[in-house]
Amino acid sequence: MFTSNPFLRDLAYFRRQYAQRYFPLCGMWHTTSYPELLEDAILANLRSDLHPFDSLICTTPAQRQAVQNLFRLAQRSFSVNGGVPLSYRGRLDLLPLGIDTGEYAGQDRWAARAKLDLPQDSVLILYFGRFSVVDKMDLYPLLHTFKLLRQQERKILLLCAGSDGPSHYGKALRRVAQDLGIAPA
Repeated sequence: MFTSNPFLRDLAYFRRQYAQRYFPLCGMWHTTSYPELLEDAILANLRSDLHPFDSLICTTPAQRQAVQNLFRLAQRSFSVNGGVPLSYRGRLDLLPLGIDTGEYAGQDRWAARAKLDLPQDSVLILYFGRFSVVDKMDLYPLLHTFKLLRQQERKILLLCAGSDGPSHYGKALRRVAQDLGIAPA
């Protein structure tokens, strides 16, 4: 049974109460940026009736390492401070997000650049994702790094594409790019 969030506790409870046979549970970590979500998910999964065939899916090796560290920290804290031995008995599997590159096979790079009015002779760097420092990533370091690259290589272009949420982080990024002198004219 799959759920698109990291909360397996309720599914484990219903499985224990009503299932004729045990079946694997699978949840998905989408972000590790909300403290309240982490606290609830980490503690709930440590206290749940999970088994070695249950899995939480992480989308990056860094995310999996962060979740492992959080489980270890919570386990240690409960053991040392409360004398309560807790353990996460499920798996942390890696399943990277991605695209089917076959859908884009056969596209002519130069025709695509012409269609998008991009220079044919520039190195292109692409960021594609949500514009959110909370839900995705802080892009200010990317802008500063791009400025340094631009000083060494004039024929380089940074493309940032994605959706801008209610925080309007995309607009803030544009202002920073203008302040750094790397925004398009």
